[in-house]
Amino acid sequence: MGKFVIKKTNTGYTFSLKAGNGEVICTGGEVFNTLASCQNSIESVRKSAAAANIEDQTVEGYEKQVHPKFEIYLDKKGEFRFRLKARNGEP
Repeated sequence: MGKFVIKKTNTGYTFSLKAGNGEVICTGGEVFNTLASCQNSIESVRKSAAAANIEDQTVEGYEKQVHPKFEIYLDKKGEFRFRLKARNGEP
């Protein structure tokens, strides 16, 4: 089973999501000033992910989905990536 891991840095707190095998599959993408704000962001991810639609942008003519949603896309190197967008459309 996956788990969220919070790490304290010199400038605040970050988090990552690890798969059951320990591999990092997602990062929070920012540094949070307080532990509470980091924990709140994790809770937001949990809620958004549970209700999220999937928008596969790698498929020609893909159908746009409403937020919250996972966007699957190819990066500049042609590698598959995903991002979770919350109900307000923010990553």
